[in-house]
Amino acid sequence: MNRTIDIEFNKFPPTPQANLLDKTTNNYAKSLDINLLKLTALYKIEEFDDFSMPTCCTEYPALKYLLPSTDLFKFQIGHPGKGKDSRKENSRVLGQTLCRYFNSEYLDAPYMANISDFIGRKLGNEFNNVRIERKSSGDTPDFIAASNSKSIFLSEAKGRRRIVPFTDNDFDKWREQFDRISIFSSTTEQSLKGYIFEVAIANENNKLSNSKILVEDPYTSGERFESNEDLFNLTKFGHYKRVLQKMGLQFIGDAIIYTEKLNESKYSFPTFTSKKSNKEYVGIFTPNFPFMFDFPFWEFGIREYNQVIKRHSQHFFGIEKTIFKNLISIARGDKEYLNSIEKRKGDFLNESHIEFEDGTLLCNPYLISIEKFEQF
Repeated sequence: MNRTIDIEFNKFPPTPQANLLDKTTNNYAKSLDINLLKLTALYKIEEFDDFSMPTCCTEYPALKYLLPSTDLFKFQIGHPGKGKDSRKENSRVLGQTLCRYFNSEYLDAPYMANISDFIGRKLGNEFNNVRIERKSSGDTPDFIAASNSKSIFLSEAKGRRRIVPFTDNDFDKWREQFDRISIFSSTTEQSLKGYIFEVAIANENNKLSNSKILVEDPYTSGERFESNEDLFNLTKFGHYKRVLQKMGLQFIGDAIIYTEKLNESKYSFPTFTSKKSNKEYVGIFTPNFPFMFDFPFWEFGIREYNQVIKRHSQHFFGIEKTIFKNLISIARGDKEYLNSIEKRKGDFLNESHIEFEDGTLLCNPYLISIEKFEQF
């Protein structure tokens, strides 16, 4: 379930990293494979608050309009989107989703956080005086992403219906976004790599032969560094802040990265086991809507109540129990757990059971067993 998208690089190092290499030319690849299953899974996570989202990969609304009988990433007629506003929104969402895919799949960065969560905020002292400040008004990059303490970068995603070349004035405006923030470690400004990621979306109306990614690799101002463990941790736990927010647990996510921590009070959460991997999770079922209960759970028990929700759900979304337990400890200010969470091996072969590198799971609710409530 792959499609091919064209790509052009600008200001990248002379020697490509392995997964951006065209082995026949020993140069940068001119096209990339896009796994539609993983792309749709990323989309569903980002749009998680909308319960009308698709239940399988082929139901990503935009991807329904890909041209059949081709491996190109090209859409029918003027799709995706019919009216002007719809096309604009579809372009934005597709650009951001493909950016996340590129960062994860080709830049090996499973951790992505919204830069807006950090700008001008007072961050926890476990990050040792790392701070992100705004230099001037205007748009800033969308994301900060990381693979490890040596690979941390910014990303700005754009979706367009035409190719905006690197020499265009619009591209100059996008470059300016990276000049509007400063990242400090104590009093030293840190220079980060930054990726401007444009997607020119091809369809039958605009006559582009195929959709195309144009990606540039600028640096922000400041001193370049070999490694920054504190900034990596901030990025990683900013990523988990987003994950917890999707699960309705923003109060825990906020406590992970900001100064106000959780107290020692215990919290009870339902636990679940994957029937496919036997891994344990803390998570939630997302009910189909409209769906209303006309009885309270105490009339017949919380476990049975969860079983009813499960039968009326689109999917299950959760995070490995061991990771969740460590996140709770960090949210209480326990620094020894900062380095306890490592990247997992993802599994995207089965569209009914998708495991991400950050330890989250998106799957069919019938692949989940309801266990017991545990205190954390």
